[in-house]
Amino acid sequence: MKEAKKFSGWRMLFSIGIIYLLVMGFGQYGGSVTGPFILQDIPMSRALYGFGFTLLNLFIGVNSAFLAALLIKRLGIKKTVIFGAGMLIVVAVLMQIITQPWQYLVTFGVLVPIVLACGTIIPYSTWVARWFKAYRGRAMGYLMVIASFGGTLASPVLGAILDTSAGNWRMAWLFIGSIGILAIIGNLFIVKESPESVGQIPDGKEITLANGSDGKGPQLFTEHVWTAKEAYKTTSFWMIFVSGIAIFVPFFFFVSHYILHLTSMGIDPSIGSMSMGVMTLGGVIGRLLSGFLTERIQARYVLASGILPSIIGAFIALNATSALPAFIGAALFGMGFGWPYTAMLTTLANFYGVKAYPQVMGTMMLLTAVVCSPAGMIGGIIFDIQNSYALAFRSIWILGLVGVVFALFARLPQHADAAVKQSQESVN
Repeated sequence: MKEAKKFSGWRMLFSIGIIYLLVMGFGQYGGSVTGPFILQDIPMSRALYGFGFTLLNLFIGVNSAFLAALLIKRLGIKKTVIFGAGMLIVVAVLMQIITQPWQYLVTFGVLVPIVLACGTIIPYSTWVARWFKAYRGRAMGYLMVIASFGGTLASPVLGAILDTSAGNWRMAWLFIGSIGILAIIGNLFIVKESPESVGQIPDGKEITLANGSDGKGPQLFTEHVWTAKEAYKTTSFWMIFVSGIAIFVPFFFFVSHYILHLTSMGIDPSIGSMSMGVMTLGGVIGRLLSGFLTERIQARYVLASGILPSIIGAFIALNATSALPAFIGAALFGMGFGWPYTAMLTTLANFYGVKAYPQVMGTMMLLTAVVCSPAGMIGGIIFDIQNSYALAFRSIWILGLVGVVFALFARLPQHADAAVKQSQESVN
């Protein structure tokens, strides 16, 4: 077995995870935590405010597919993440001078997605793919778990800044801008484009990959080499898509309006800020639990059961009037996203194989983004009309139950050629 010089991938992974945590946590959750104070300074309807999160979710997808991928190809990973971190500084500066709702929508809804797509999601996942092969899944999981604590850190820190500055949200965004400076410095010294660029090899050594299948228990993986076009023609793909709607709509609504819902119920905004961190912790538990279960039972059962926490969380959060139910609801919402989202990724890979997975998953993310991104705006419209989020929470109950049913019917697809072959073998 050929050994390269001491492998630095795992150490670098931890450092990159911390940068990911800071940029993603403060960049994304900054809008949620400072939102109630922005509304006091820049009056706008809840629908218009929620539209900012709709833009955020849509433009993350657009920038991930086009801008980030193009920059990585032409400039490399390091320069791409430095560009993304630099955009966080630009956003922080613009937050000091905006005075109109449309300016807020452009700054938060259009520019922050550039930060998230170019400064975290696409370049760092590409980095993992380059540095790890046999351990790629484990490394990607570690990176996402580290990054998921971003909300846990960002929410109380920003909440404390707002408390000590009498709700000065512009000061909070100045602090967020300083995260961009730290990220630029960290990326300059830490990120290496590939193991080969520093005389190493993926995983640190050559590894013979094993199948890992013992043939026992239910069939969890496809044996057919699917194409994306073939996958789109299967019923299971569209069953998973409907389940995906039940995953993303509650999450987008929660991030946009949960703090506002709690304040409308008479709960202090600081409790709302802390609830965002609690939601992140729930997501971590959900991701770990989902990873454990998908190795043991059919992924559709993991996907279906993972949606249930969001339903329960919506039921508890609807009438929350104190910190305890607010935190329980937040934790369940987080679990109801991290658990089924991880299961959805695994399900698509298990059902359609490695070759078709990137295109199939990209299509799934695009479809769910188009359908689910308006959740924040719709939640705001509901509040503007009824002065309550009750209808929004009840809609999550119904949507969640529909998602559970569709997930249960998302069976491992059988390709026509494979079915014919199996029939011939049974006859012989």
